[in-house]
Amino acid sequence: MKYCIYLFAALSMTACSSVNKIKNLHSIDIKFGSMPAIPSGDYEAEATLVFKRNMLRDRKALKNYRQASLSDKVELININTNPKTLFGKIRLWLVKRGNIRSGIKLAIDPTYDLALYNLVEKYPEVDYWTNIRVERDVYGRKSLYLVYKNMFSSTKVNPYIKSGPETVKIKATAIDIMTDSEYEAFKKTPQYDNMKRILSPYLK
Repeated sequence: MKYCIYLFAALSMTACSSVNKIKNLHSIDIKFGSMPAIPSGDYEAEATLVFKRNMLRDRKALKNYRQASLSDKVELININTNPKTLFGKIRLWLVKRGNIRSGIKLAIDPTYDLALYNLVEKYPEVDYWTNIRVERDVYGRKSLYLVYKNMFSSTKVNPYIKSGPETVKIKATAIDIMTDSEYEAFKKTPQYDNMKRILSPYLK
């Protein structure tokens, strides 16, 4: 009988001292509404770089590469991994062995990167950009080797090789996000009524 009492007491103590730890993750529902914003006009920026054999030759640009992105994440410089020329293939071989300078020479579109950087740097007060248009003025030549290669190959390659200055002009529409007070004032203007009329078919 004494052993039964001890066993019952031991089981009771074990049951009372057992603690189950439960971790819960609580979330709060968040609803997003449309953000009051208005276009404030078109703005322009441009950049000019020099190329030779499809590779960037501008020493200043090579030393201080300027790249901008309209996304919220850092993007690496895009490298041309299939260069058309022998010199480009040599540069790619050096890139794979850690030569960063060669990688910058093989950047896919450094002139556009610089023009976009100039746009954002020139107008830092702009909240958002849309309707981006690009004009490009390129000097170059056709590679006879690639022209003949395309004649006998099922995989066609653009035979045009940049050799000379390239100018990229970017024109974009600036969007300004309004504060609450600015939005309340905007609702009293004819522009607000016109905007409601234009957007009414899409808001149903």
